[in-house]
Amino acid sequence: IKDPTYVRPQKAAKKMKLAQSMNQTVYLYGVTGSGKTSLVRDMLNRRTYSYYSAEETNLEEIQISKDFKEQIIVIDDLYLVTDQQLREEYAALLKKLIAQRNIWLILISRSSIPRWLMPLYVQQIFLVIDEEDLNLSRKEQDAYFEKWNLHLTSDTADEIFRITGGNPLTLR
Repeated sequence: IKDPTYVRPQKAAKKMKLAQSMNQTVYLYGVTGSGKTSLVRDMLNRRTYSYYSAEETNLEEIQISKDFKEQIIVIDDLYLVTDQQLREEYAALLKKLIAQRNIWLILISRSSIPRWLMPLYVQQIFLVIDEEDLNLSRKEQDAYFEKWNLHLTSDTADEIFRITGGNPLTLR
């Protein structure tokens, strides 16, 4: 279901499109409310994809297409993978997924690439979308307020942007 008030941050969207065109693994990170999952849902709105939360999913539940059709797999909440054994299992699974050229992998977490994923990142070079990329530009902020039917003076909008930096959570 498309959120009628969502405004796609173009800096992050351009990176996602580039990664998609090259079938490159994407690693999105930012604090809660920064728009990571919203961006992914908006970008994949008309596409079929599998979404898994590391909090709610056992590794065995992550389904890989047996017929080698193109597949998009999103794994969210990676920051919750704290057990060493589970980290090793996740790293092995992610390596396997990345090796399959028919899978586009999107990883979402709250922090930058953790130490346990660093070897895979170095070998495979993830495209990283960080909190700054998820912030709205001044023009995007105006579009966001317009969707909420808020009509601000230019000075007020400038001040809000100066204070928030376009951070979606703060704007909300």
